Amino acid sequence: MKVILGIILVLVGLALAVLLVPRFAATLLGWFYPDAVIWVPTAERAVVFAIDDAPDPQVTPATLDALDAINAKAVFFVFGSRAQSDEERRLIVDILTRGHTIGLHMWDHTTTSKKSLDEVRQELTATWDALGRDVPVDYLRPSNGGPSKAILQAAEEAGLTVIVGDIIPLDFNYLSPDLYRRYLRWMVRPGSLVTFHDDIDHGPHTPVLIQQVAEDLRGKGYGIIPLPEPVD
Repeated sequence: MKVILGIILVLVGLALAVLLVPRFAATLLGWFYPDAVIWVPTAERAVVFAIDDAPDPQVTPATLDALDAINAKAVFFVFGSRAQSDEERRLIVDILTRGHTIGLHMWDHTTTSKKSLDEVRQELTATWDALGRDVPVDYLRPSNGGPSKAILQAAEEAGLTVIVGDIIPLDFNYLSPDLYRRYLRWMVRPGSLVTFHDDIDHGPHTPVLIQQVAEDLRGKGYGIIPLPEPVD
């Protein structure tokens, strides 16, 4: 009984550390997956804004306007399943035209890290083909979970860098916008990837939240920088 209680306490302690201690989980990921980018190396007191699950015709136009309003560039991680219609393709062009970066977020919100190497290869290829091979892409961010050996190998074969991020994006159906702002103020560090969701189901507050978070972070002396090109 004592052993079981001890194990439970250890697991609870680890869970709290992951949620509450800045970069604890990110540091652990870095040990296991040294080829993945966990946070962005920068000498500046600055962060990168990342937009997951793009594009969504109901949210993305307002998200782009919000980024214009705060004079910031972001990286939009695109689902292959959302690069199908003419409207979605126009949004992708608009993202690029406004000076933002495009990354791959795999096909949809299934857990990529549980898939085999062949499955990851096929999904990555389908996603990139749907987006268009003429779209400049340097980064891959796995959907719904962290990296895996299969993801890292498939990305390397495709010439892509896997980026994970050091802050769990709890705007995704977990925290209210106000609580997410408080969470970010606690967790953010130079080079953090501050993630929002760009779809009506999981990120309906994103356009407003982006402006509020930018104000919060700039109040702490942080700038917002684009995601740099990978270093060879």
